[in-house]
Amino acid sequence: MAGYTRQAAANIATGSVIDADDFNDEYNQIQSAFNASTGHTHDGTAAEGAPITKVGPSQDLVITASVVRPKTNNTLDLGTTSLNFKDAFFDGTVRTDILTVDETSTLTGNVSMGGTLAVTGNTTVGGTLGVTGQTTVQNLTVGGTFSGSVPASSLTGTLPANQITVITQNMDSDDVSEGSSNQYHTAARARSAISVGAGLSYDSSTGVITNTNPSAATVNNATITIAAGSNLTGGGSFTTNQSSNQTITLNASAAASPGNGLITISAGSGLTGGGSFYVNQSGNSTITLNNSATATSFNSVGSLGVGNVIPGTSATGTYTHSAGSNYSGSTISFGGTAGSGTWKCLSPAQIVQTYNYNDNPTVTTNATRPGLYQRIS
Repeated sequence: MAGYTRQAAANIATGSVIDADDFNDEYNQIQSAFNASTGHTHDGTAAEGAPITKVGPSQDLVITASVVRPKTNNTLDLGTTSLNFKDAFFDGTVRTDILTVDETSTLTGNVSMGGTLAVTGNTTVGGTLGVTGQTTVQNLTVGGTFSGSVPASSLTGTLPANQITVITQNMDSDDVSEGSSNQYHTAARARSAISVGAGLSYDSSTGVITNTNPSAATVNNATITIAAGSNLTGGGSFTTNQSSNQTITLNASAAASPGNGLITISAGSGLTGGGSFYVNQSGNSTITLNNSATATSFNSVGSLGVGNVIPGTSATGTYTHSAGSNYSGSTISFGGTAGSGTWKCLSPAQIVQTYNYNDNPTVTTNATRPGLYQRIS
């Protein structure tokens, strides 16, 4: 590289005559020292200039033999959001207040976090990840061995099932430490938990239980009988200790003959007629009872009859026979026929009629209430 050294220092002096050649040599050397590709190097050697230790319009970046630093704390950025450096290589400690990684990162060594590690994307750890502080995880994929323990009291928040990815490893119960209360099952532990009562012996080494009183228990053998009752036939019996199934059949016997009694309905006091019928007859029967007002013995003393008041006049009005009073049979209609003698009214009777005055007068009966009478003379 072409540095700059004086070419005619002896000829260019105060009070001396300076030739053009001397100036030309000096200027040519200066030109060579500032050549874009072959100029001076600032490497601190002779004619190459001193090393550049401060860079920037205000010398904001200071470079020494062991440190590259800003002139003032927290004033310089390394790259921009649109103009990035490519790769960075460090063989020591990188200290920063906030580390933001916007693409996939691979850590092949050990990472120790003394504070909070917040990961919102995917993180692949090829070595050991040791965390001593709080860790917030949205998606956790474990491809290797996950060891250690996490107390339940240290877990907060909710981890949805669809955000858990489990990669199955070849693990068995030998990979899980046994606790002091909930212990693994073993044949010896199961056998040692068994005890037997009287009449039995137990070998905990083999798990065999033996009956020490092998005599067979007495089994009752009672007979159960099912008999046919009224209008049934069949039946049978079986023993309670039989070895095969038993069927007992009950059958309905022939239908019993129905009774065929004679039912008689007789006319009582104040009635005539009556008759009888059989309860098992095949056809219908009609029995008629008549008001005894038309019977020949009706008007005998002591007879009872139901009758209506005969007003004895066509005038409009209400005509009444009172209970306990005696009335002539001619004022009482028994079935349309007037009675004879004297009758005592046992229950009140009444008739209400209206006389219609016109060219053809008529009498209209508005209401009747029959009464019960008894002939007394």
